[in-house]
Amino acid sequence: MKRIGIYPGTFDPIHAGHIAFAQEAMRTCKLDEVIFLPEHSPRYKTGVTDITHRTALIRLATQDMSQLSVEILSSLQFSVKDTLQELRALRSNAGLTLLVGSDVAQTLSSWQNVNTLLRDMSLVIGVREGDGEKALARELRNLANDQITFVTTRHASVSSSAIRNGHIISDTLHLDARNYIQQRSLYG
Repeated sequence: MKRIGIYPGTFDPIHAGHIAFAQEAMRTCKLDEVIFLPEHSPRYKTGVTDITHRTALIRLATQDMSQLSVEILSSLQFSVKDTLQELRALRSNAGLTLLVGSDVAQTLSSWQNVNTLLRDMSLVIGVREGDGEKALARELRNLANDQITFVTTRHASVSSSAIRNGHIISDTLHLDARNYIQQRSLYG
């Protein structure tokens, strides 16, 4: 059975931290591929860059990595009720693994039907700088039990908000993505 990582998020914009997390999750969990799922209307966020730009940036950032791809689903946000059903229809013969950053992991207990999701999928958490793996494990143990894998990469401090605020550091963005951003004056 094919093992696929599902990585929902805003990706506004995608950066080296996202890519490093996806690649390390693939290695650690022996995934065959990771699919980025940019949300049309992310929870708790306003003023998000149009999904066409965010999708184009993901494609540019992953163009040299055949095991990383992007897919747009019909649901506006990642939800257990809508998204999981759509993913199952698209990837019926695959084992799915959910990838989330530690910032998102802290909100999992508030997700509707999260127990259904975590019964159906294993969970990989990308630990961001400043977040504690042990505290997260304690907080999530009743949700996912032993299905949680924690991943840390050297880009754990990179954030999309810093890039949006004009702090574009050359090694945090793929060159083609950086050119796309600059040509369209998308951030900062």
